[in-house]
Amino acid sequence: MKYGLPEETDIDLTLVSGETLTLSIFIKTMDDIDDLLLPYEVDLSILHLIPNQEVLAHIRRVGILF
Repeated sequence: MKYGLPEETDIDLTLVSGETLTLSIFIKTMDDIDDLLLPYEVDLSILHLIPNQEVLAHIRRVGILF
């Protein structure tokens, strides 16, 4: 356990922006999240680049848009 949380605790974020999201914006977002020093591992992805249909279905089923 880290910080009293189970090891598998993490945050999954998927960016939805069509094809306008550039690599530099993605990297900047990753760096900004890392700078928050959260007690969680953050997994960042871009929706239109996810090739796994099961992962996409899971995101559409349980994902929260904000």
